[in-house]
Amino acid sequence: MSAVLSEDKCCGKHVVLYSDHLNAVHIMNDSLLDIDNMWLHRLNGCSYYQWLLHLLRPRPNTSLSYVKAHTDDSTPPSLLNFVADHYTLRVQKVHTFILPAPVPTFFMDEYTFHYGPHGWYEGNI
Repeated sequence: MSAVLSEDKCCGKHVVLYSDHLNAVHIMNDSLLDIDNMWLHRLNGCSYYQWLLHLLRPRPNTSLSYVKAHTDDSTPPSLLNFVADHYTLRVQKVHTFILPAPVPTFFMDEYTFHYGPHGWYEGNI
């Protein structure tokens, strides 16, 4: 999210966001082409996808691309993914210092199930 928000400071240059989550890359790229996106409401975690779409749509110079994870590839995207995974695993051991990511309730359906110990449930019930 921060990469998308900081893209405005890049003076109109093309920005590529990489993810090792292939399904999310396909969902986002398909959603950017589809005006309606009603099918997104059937997905688990759809509010996160809608939030990212909301940030990406006004930024046509930003694209999403898949990078294969856990490889010996030495391309810059693969190396960055390796570093991100490395620090993500290390940080999980000291989770008391990490603030949780905000839940994008502002993009949830009007009636979304919530259960105390488990939180919000977005999906097709």
